[in-house]
Amino acid sequence: ELGEQQSCFRLKVGMKSLTVFSFLVSCFCLNIVQGVDQPECTETEILCPGPMDADGNPMARFCMPMSIEGINGTQCANLCPNNCPPDMMSCPGGMDYMGCMMPDYCVPMEMPGFDGTMCPGFCEPTCGPEETFCPGPMD
Repeated sequence: ELGEQQSCFRLKVGMKSLTVFSFLVSCFCLNIVQGVDQPECTETEILCPGPMDADGNPMARFCMPMSIEGINGTQCANLCPNNCPPDMMSCPGGMDYMGCMMPDYCVPMEMPGFDGTMCPGFCEPTCGPEETFCPGPMD
């Protein structure tokens, strides 16, 4: 049994390495083939991916400040804008308890309902600190 776990672990690490390698190669190729520039960010900036154009090609990357001021002067980590695929929509991540923005997330434009009928996708409501989330009824 221990041998199987070790084999699975090695396989997972191998697949992870392969995935990371494939990602890096595709990024490198996109930079050459697509002509996507990678700006030089300073120590106080983060590199953000550019949005996709209408054909699904990456547009220019850009730098943003690494941190921003939140509520009451709190220093918050800055977040790159969310780039959802065309069949998904971006939803706001809301704020954490310190007043810092949470990352936005993507949801499908359509989701299958209980009977298989396609229903419009939706973002979960973002509740304030004095509010409680209450799920709505099903149609």
